[in-house]
Amino acid sequence: MFPASRKLLWPVLLTLIVVVSACSATTTGRELGEAPIQSATPTQTDAEVQQLIPLAEEGENGFSLSSPVFAPGAELPEAFTSVGGDISPPLVISGTPPGTVEIALLVTDVDNGDFVHWLVAGISPDTLMIDQGSLPPGAIAHQNGAGGFGWFAPSKSLGAVHRYRFQLFALANPLGLDPGHDLLATIDTIERNTLTRSSLLATIIG
Repeated sequence: MFPASRKLLWPVLLTLIVVVSACSATTTGRELGEAPIQSATPTQTDAEVQQLIPLAEEGENGFSLSSPVFAPGAELPEAFTSVGGDISPPLVISGTPPGTVEIALLVTDVDNGDFVHWLVAGISPDTLMIDQGSLPPGAIAHQNGAGGFGWFAPSKSLGAVHRYRFQLFALANPLGLDPGHDLLATIDTIERNTLTRSSLLATIIG
């Protein structure tokens, strides 16, 4: 038999277990419909993670993507997050290969099920710069993972380091899809019409 004092502790302990279990089941993502957090495993070294997702990746003919506001793998400035100006960051495009009809841009959270924060198509192959908070003439913002259109600023309150992959696609054919077309189908069409691609990684520390 347990002493009376231990008997009194059992209801308290059971209550704590229920509360802790309920808290651990809640999601930490800001985005509606966002998949559960899928961060790199503790056993992976930084080198292994970078091998899976390069800080910057150049396509054929030097096709590349960079930004004047963050270095490859560096933290995205607060102005471009949900607690800042909530605007898209400036990007620089280089080495667009011959035969490119248009360029597409895709930004995903690789630590949150590749949630789509930005999808843009119809970018002219002559484009060298995408200014912050705007799109080049003729470019079209497609639906993002939250159901809206345009830049869906990442949150700084996710409680972990998240990596955001900016991918640039040189397309051999015009996308020709309505901005409200199914998101996954749009990305699939981009993939199937890609001549070459490049990428740039940014991080956010929650």
